[in-house]
Amino acid sequence: MSTIQETETLDYLVQQHPFKDYHTWWELGSEWSDFMSDAIVSEWKSLDPDNSDNLDEIE
Repeated sequence: MSTIQETETLDYLVQQHPFKDYHTWWELGSEWSDFMSDAIVSEWKSLDPDNSDNLDEIE
């Protein structure tokens, strides 16, 4: 069993172990990701409305 070395970045790991079939079955793509992100972030903000400014959106 191999372990991930600290020097290996996420980009490197994706290049080494591509998931080629990802796009053939993931038809919703960014629409699903955006939907889930909006749902999760809104719940986080509702937990502490006074501190919700600390949640920055990522493009």
